[in-house]
Amino acid sequence: MPVSAPKRGSSVFSRAISLILLLAVPGVTGCGRQTGADRDTEALRSAWALLAERNPDAALPAVKGFLQRHPESAAGHFLLGKCHLHRSNANTTIALGEFETALALHGASPEAGFPEAGFASGASFAAALHRDAALSLMRAFYDASGSGVPVSLTVTALQRALDHVRKGLENAPDDAYLREMLATLEGLRSPVPLETGREITI
Repeated sequence: MPVSAPKRGSSVFSRAISLILLLAVPGVTGCGRQTGADRDTEALRSAWALLAERNPDAALPAVKGFLQRHPESAAGHFLLGKCHLHRSNANTTIALGEFETALALHGASPEAGFPEAGFASGASFAAALHRDAALSLMRAFYDASGSGVPVSLTVTALQRALDHVRKGLENAPDDAYLREMLATLEGLRSPVPLETGREITI
């Protein structure tokens, strides 16, 4: 369904930007011993703590090191996606790829959570993965619309973001953050066709 890019002064635009900037991360607690599996657990906790402190650049080396040892870790790819999404020079394409890789890996063990980051159940972790994939797509959309790029949504950013949000809500139907994202995305819909232009493809 085609939509028009929101005006910068609109409440919908402001609310969406606020959603994009919000990390929505729970608190981080505990510390582990620096041996074996405990060392990897501590690496995940430390990286999550740095992300919670809005310091993705500091978290990035630890996450990359963890993924070198565990390349098929959904948690590792999730953290790497968050690092790229929340850096000052955010790369939404890389971030989205990492979140979708994490979703594919998590699909092989859907019951697995990410307790080091506060996601005790597989469902809560899946909801977070879909949420951040949607945030990557939303940020790509707003970056493009802020640059004056016309946006076509045949199979593009906002529709994909909506799909991720809805899947997230299937896993966490009472998640207030996902519900706010859903309301924001649906508020961006418009029956007015866009002028022909370059599409966002991610």
